[in-house]
Amino acid sequence: MKFCFPTVSEPGMGRFLVAVVLLACGAAHGRTAGLPTRDVADLQDDGRRHAWNLPFAGQIADVMHTARQKIGSWDESAVISRAALERIWQQRGTGSDSDLFARDLTIRTAQIPPWDVVARLDCVVGFLQERYGMDDQQVATARNAINRGILQLGLRHADVLLTCAREAVTHGGLTGEWDDAARIARWADMLQPVRQDVLRYIEAEAPAMIATLDPAAQALARQDLDTYKHWHARNTELLHKWARGNWDYRDVGLSPEMLDPQWLREEATRQRTERIGEAAPADPWTAYVQQFVQHHRLDPGQRQTAWSILDELRRRAADFRLLHRMDLQELDRRLAEASPDERGRIEGERRALLQPIEQMFQELRDRLAALPTLEQRAASSQPAAAARALTGKDVKP
Repeated sequence: MKFCFPTVSEPGMGRFLVAVVLLACGAAHGRTAGLPTRDVADLQDDGRRHAWNLPFAGQIADVMHTARQKIGSWDESAVISRAALERIWQQRGTGSDSDLFARDLTIRTAQIPPWDVVARLDCVVGFLQERYGMDDQQVATARNAINRGILQLGLRHADVLLTCAREAVTHGGLTGEWDDAARIARWADMLQPVRQDVLRYIEAEAPAMIATLDPAAQALARQDLDTYKHWHARNTELLHKWARGNWDYRDVGLSPEMLDPQWLREEATRQRTERIGEAAPADPWTAYVQQFVQHHRLDPGQRQTAWSILDELRRRAADFRLLHRMDLQELDRRLAEASPDERGRIEGERRALLQPIEQMFQELRDRLAALPTLEQRAASSQPAAAARALTGKDVKP
């Protein structure tokens, strides 16, 4: 499929794709931290300058300045990036608490132009502060660690980052053809060592930062780190796929409808009326865990176990669907072409094929049921008993 953008006034998919490459080139955490693209004087005035008075930073700043001039307003790109990221999480997310946190953080940061590094950094740190209840000293430690990572990784991989960023701005998205699998394969191959260094840096820095948190927040942070590693592994598989020449725009959540100005207007309206995090409602398994955790008032350790159980079973279910994907696709095709008389029989075949997933859901319920203590069970049964006395009906969590 070919995406061409002869003018910058057309819908923002090309600009979004440029941003994808620039962000991949740009930071200790490619989806969150951004690039050092403001002038040194601006960073000094912000009071947050780290050490960007280097030739590398100046060259990256020039590239990002060019991108900013070509892209113009970030509004359309923000709409497309949110829609694409929501689609990615709907297709590949696990639905756990940590996974939803990662989704919301990623989407929120993508709403900020990639050249506004300070705003992106503030967004990331603000999310971490609220998530873990961090005090001012812990916030300062986190900010310094992110700044230090950007500097170290930027210097170490300066040639790769500059090459990819320049080519993204010069050849991609604005007037380029995004079916150029060869170019994307080369970028994917070049960026793999950068991403591995990012992971190593996070794994090295995270333990010391986590150790400063209170026990409940430490458990949550470790769970979030595991989720990051899970996404890192899945994205590494995608990079390997692209490096072999198998680029697919759907891998980054894009679709042809995003080329339609009418779609863009309607999607912008939807996003204005829905807060980030509301657009992708919880699936039944996630909703069940959320209700169970709230109903039994599980403590942080129990909550972590509950979400870990869900993650395990979601992955097993995904593996099952992958193993039987051809059978499912064939049943879906037959269902779409079936007459009313045939639909019931085909739907029965589909239910029979997916029966092991139903059994996994029952396993989820059974394993969660073993988590509450006797005291928690007793406390959670009292509201249900009171409601039953008032309404004459059973109230289930």
